[in-house]
Amino acid sequence: MFVNETKPFNNLYFSGNITLKKDRYYDGIPFNRRYRLPYVKGKFTSDQCIVCLDEFVEDMFVCELVCKHAFHYQCCREWFINKTSCPICRRKMGVCVAVQYRYKKKKNADGEEIVSIFIETSPYIL
Repeated sequence: MFVNETKPFNNLYFSGNITLKKDRYYDGIPFNRRYRLPYVKGKFTSDQCIVCLDEFVEDMFVCELVCKHAFHYQCCREWFINKTSCPICRRKMGVCVAVQYRYKKKKNADGEEIVSIFIETSPYIL
């Protein structure tokens, strides 16, 4: 389900409102439902990432979900781009959406300034 979300965008070259189509599917995992922690042997339910099957390395950051399953941080991010459940127990999770604004300014042949605004949205998990 998509909803329109309007946000103000102001900078030196442009001021106005930008309307984004926001996928309601990504409602966000609250901070108390996922953790990014350094791996310490014996402190997690598994010693290997279930996504890539590589072993965790001491002091490497891993993502632990509320269900206590842990993954390499990068593998977890990639998994949640397309899925909204834990890869092991299939417990449903939400995903946060990062919104990034960039702009590019240039002059056309008539000397007019053209400002192009780029809005990039991507799912992520912290």
